[in-house]
Amino acid sequence: MDSSRSNFYWLKIGRLLFIIAGLILILAQPILTSANAAVSATSSPSGKASWYNFKPGLFAASTIYPLGQKVRVYHLASGKTVDVVINDYGPDPQAHPDRVIDLQKEAFAQLATLGTGVITVRLEPLSPSSTSSASNNKPESPKPTRDLAKERLALQQFTKKYGRLPKNSADWQIINNLAYAASSTKTVSDFKSLEISNQDANSVVVLDADNNQVLWQKNAQKIVPIASLTKMVAIKTFLDTKPNLNKVVSYRRQDEQEITKYCALSEAALLKLKDGDQLKIRDLVYSALIGSANNAVESLVRVSGLSRAEFIQKMNANAKKWGAINTKFVEPTGLSTDNVSTAKDYALILKAVSQDANIKKISTTAIYKFSTTNTKQPHTIKNTNKLLQNGQFPLQSSKTGYLVEAGHCLAMAAQNQNTKQKFIVVTLGSSSWSKSYATASQILTTALN
Repeated sequence: MDSSRSNFYWLKIGRLLFIIAGLILILAQPILTSANAAVSATSSPSGKASWYNFKPGLFAASTIYPLGQKVRVYHLASGKTVDVVINDYGPDPQAHPDRVIDLQKEAFAQLATLGTGVITVRLEPLSPSSTSSASNNKPESPKPTRDLAKERLALQQFTKKYGRLPKNSADWQIINNLAYAASSTKTVSDFKSLEISNQDANSVVVLDADNNQVLWQKNAQKIVPIASLTKMVAIKTFLDTKPNLNKVVSYRRQDEQEITKYCALSEAALLKLKDGDQLKIRDLVYSALIGSANNAVESLVRVSGLSRAEFIQKMNANAKKWGAINTKFVEPTGLSTDNVSTAKDYALILKAVSQDANIKKISTTAIYKFSTTNTKQPHTIKNTNKLLQNGQFPLQSSKTGYLVEAGHCLAMAAQNQNTKQKFIVVTLGSSSWSKSYATASQILTTALN
């Protein structure tokens, strides 16, 4: 047997032993039994705790306890305690193996000053009657029976994601969530409590990206300007030409001429370049998508190999192909109020473009830095979506847009990390960025928790 075949043989044996070891661990783990679907009430894990700012109140994020579980947190240094309700997932045991819980800042402040940052705590799960209710959430009911098929699949998902077998209770809780929360997909009824005023947003849609079911909507078929949400379609149309992203191209002042048809250059979002500056196509794509630079879009249209008319025609053809039948583009940046769509249409557009690996990566990049190749002038581009900058939600794609006529527009794709259900959220015509972000946050919190 030659060495390559021998190595392949032992690789197969190793993988088989790895899976067998995992199955043995699953069958031995009490955390996955019906009697122990949640952490035992007698367990008192200790470790580090930090704070975050998500939903005001005595709440916490945990990978050890289920949503709705009440937990007493003891600060070991001061002896102080606070009772919290688990309403979020975290901290990630892979990134923070020493942290057992994260506390909403109001809860953390009862134990130590926010400036302390990280403290050492001990946790004690409480029954519903042990403390006053901080939330209407109730602990999850234990699973009546085990489903080994689900557990095996959950183990495979865990090992694929983390590259190892589970080794502590937090790991097994993740597997438990994967196994038994997977069928707990959000439905229309989960979003009925949403109340969104015209100030919050004129048009809204929440789409199940797996089956295109509308889970919640408000004026979702109303045709309105969509401002820089246009750029998502322009970038996807450009990427479809299969460009070499590392190719160096020259900037031309002519790329600003079309912009002046709609507004003064001083009023437009622009990448600050001089005529003849050289940069990579990649730099233009990032600047257009995360910085919403209008001249970067026009430069990409110029170097695409298509005429401007052909490029815009392909944008419209793509929209129709994706099911956005009420959508129309007359230019590629979004500066024209004649670029129109509906919340439902744009959700279908975002679902389609989010399949592109480059768009997923680029649109969810918080900060991008580059330098022009000829002058070495540094540039720093920040994502226009503050929800992404804050890292508050696990977004898979993101784009903002604003015109006076369009209002503040926001479109995002996200996935529930436990159930793997995918959502598209589009809000159009918010009266301010604060309203836009608050509305989107409310929807995403409902979808992802």
